[in-house]
Amino acid sequence: MTAHPRLVEVDTKKLRFFVKIVELGSLTRAADALHIAQSALSQQLVALEREVGARLLSRSSRGVAVTPAGQTLYRYGQLILRQYQQAIAEIKSTGELLRGDVSIGFTTGTASMVSLPLLADVRSQFPGITLCLHEGLSGSVIEMLMNNRLDMAMLYCDRPLKGVNCKPLLVETLYLVSKIDQSGQGEETETVPVSSLSDRPLILPSRSHALRSQVDAAFSECGIAPHVIAEVDSLNTIVGAAEQGIAAAILPRSVVRDRAAAFKVQRLVDPEITRTIALCVPQSVGMSTTIEVVHANLIRVVDRLLASDAWPGVRRVVA
Repeated sequence: MTAHPRLVEVDTKKLRFFVKIVELGSLTRAADALHIAQSALSQQLVALEREVGARLLSRSSRGVAVTPAGQTLYRYGQLILRQYQQAIAEIKSTGELLRGDVSIGFTTGTASMVSLPLLADVRSQFPGITLCLHEGLSGSVIEMLMNNRLDMAMLYCDRPLKGVNCKPLLVETLYLVSKIDQSGQGEETETVPVSSLSDRPLILPSRSHALRSQVDAAFSECGIAPHVIAEVDSLNTIVGAAEQGIAAAILPRSVVRDRAAAFKVQRLVDPEITRTIALCVPQSVGMSTTIEVVHANLIRVVDRLLASDAWPGVRRVVA
């Protein structure tokens, strides 16, 4: 008779402790966050490694490094813990107000438009739901989504993401944003050809940023390269540099909507530069009733912003 491998049974407490260690990169910091002794946390880790039959972390004076086996358990552990929390929240919500946590990721541009009205709507309509909103560059938000740390995210999606369902929601147009010429000299135009910008000093994100790839591709199509005087991955710094006249920037119109009087904003043409904003959810995480409610509410918030012309420079994707 063929012997079957022993089933591994891991309790959620050990799994939660392990996930916290990986997130904080240190047993000491994890023990402090979990309010337990470091020796007790080490014992839990050793017991977990014994149960799964693999080394999960490599420890040194600089902290901990996650082994390949640890990376696998961390990825699935996020999913297991999230589904467990969703199940408990849904059980508690039966016959009562919807309850539970919903984690949403936003890139900085989308967060500035959507996060506050979404927070206000959910708070007023579903007071039992706690929103956990995360804002960052596309790469960091994608990583959180793929590691099951988010229930959904609004992302600039220019390629398929493994294990993630992305539904195109909006098309966003990019603009040349620069300081207004107070002298009144020079012709003001609503559009500017990309081909005319070969000598224009620009401040752009680094090459790891999706927006930079699109800008470089548009310039390359015109047979020129952008004149980049600085690479900055901080949106506030980029906007500040444009406002001070240090260099022009290429940004969504919505980023400077509240300070429109300080900027000249021109739509880029020949070629036009656009990017798609998608609403993304992990394939591995089933959508609880609570998550479905927030998902639908987010879409309603977006449609309301578009209907009131409160989100300039974007249009809804036609299904």
